[in-house]
Amino acid sequence: VTAGGNLIAMKPSSTLSTLLGITAGGSALADGYLRVDTSTAPGAGIVAETMQFHGDADRYTLAGAQAIATLYTNATTVTANPAVTLR
Repeated sequence: VTAGGNLIAMKPSSTLSTLLGITAGGSALADGYLRVDTSTAPGAGIVAETMQFHGDADRYTLAGAQAIATLYTNATTVTANPAVTLR
């Protein structure tokens, strides 16, 4: 990663979260939704509607990262928590 590689992390530790530009943000969200920001380059070509997921999503807050997708508690209620980030 230091030499220009990419890192994809799922459920990162608190140490790694800091490097990724996110911080822990509360209790997990079960069986929620996410919506991709299609105005971002990584989100281009992905549907702009909310998509349901099954399972738990850890909640984070942005601390230097850019949100590519955001968590929703249901199909229409947005949270302040990112679902996918880029740094």
